[in-house]
Amino acid sequence: MNSSSFSVDCGHSAMSTHPLCLHELQHYQDVTQKQLSSPAKLILQYLIGNPEIGADGLRAILRSPTVTASIQVVKEALCELKRYDRLKEIPVFQTRDEFQAVVDQECALDELMLDFDTEEGRNNITRKYQSLVHKIVRGYVGKSNLDYDELLSAAYMGLTQAMNKYANKDRVEIDPETGLRRWVSFSVYAAQQIKFYIMEDIKQLSHTVRVPISRQSAERKSQGYNTRCFTVSGDETISSDSHSKSRFDLMGIGQEDSKGLNGDLVEEMWNRLIEILREHFHRPNFERDLSIFLDAYGIHRDDVVPSKVLCAQHGICASNVTRIKKEMVKCLSASEEAREIVCYLLSMYDSNEPVASLILSA
Repeated sequence: MNSSSFSVDCGHSAMSTHPLCLHELQHYQDVTQKQLSSPAKLILQYLIGNPEIGADGLRAILRSPTVTASIQVVKEALCELKRYDRLKEIPVFQTRDEFQAVVDQECALDELMLDFDTEEGRNNITRKYQSLVHKIVRGYVGKSNLDYDELLSAAYMGLTQAMNKYANKDRVEIDPETGLRRWVSFSVYAAQQIKFYIMEDIKQLSHTVRVPISRQSAERKSQGYNTRCFTVSGDETISSDSHSKSRFDLMGIGQEDSKGLNGDLVEEMWNRLIEILREHFHRPNFERDLSIFLDAYGIHRDDVVPSKVLCAQHGICASNVTRIKKEMVKCLSASEEAREIVCYLLSMYDSNEPVASLILSA
């Protein structure tokens, strides 16, 4: 196998590559089979059958104006990967550190293709990690006098700095105690930067004494409604309903809190979420499935309806209830508009409800 290093132009930057033996190629295939695209699987299978080809041979195939019929499929797959800047799916186009991080499952394969240089690439990264941003921000709600939008602004500043620094960062660190090499993934690095910038804003902008969690919980329980801790006493009411059991902390259709949140807007947003589901599903029993989904998460109720009750009401088994819930959560999580609506609703209400987390993390 050719052991010389070389570069392949993938549209953004050159990639230093390294030789791999047959055993390493097979191990890489076993680890990444669920992450690889179809063209990458085809090329990897070709490499396993012809390990002597190496990266130099693939580069020759990619640049050759004419190839034999048996190689034409490989060339087309290489061209498709290059067109979408995904040549690094092929292990011989990765550095040794990148290859080791992938096979050790320290780094997701998609992270190797992140584009930190172009505006389009950075926008894609922002969309890809927006659920991570909102998840971290929700963990800081109520811990200072900063509202959700202020925390979110700091979080996105942290994500921006993470993109700026990670592009030129040495991504392999040496543990000073054990001497072991460790790959620093972008998701881990970004989370650190996001938390750092949130804490910096809290230190600089927050002057209100923090209310202990135990006191907040006691107030909620004794007063019978949820509170938002923007004041020392944490007694700014966002809902006066005595039950406080609805999903999304009473973000049901048509509800208005005691501080005058726009109930019509909330109703409109909920109607749009349901409309997104209707646009996706075109089956005769959709209305039944929608009713099961809403009842299972208590979206229009003061409490959730247990699966056993839903099974009895609709004459279906528990596995079908689970399937319906998963399908509708997956549909909403796949819609960028639906995710934005959920994030906005969460910014208005102090909530950590499971269905919201499922939609944003899926």
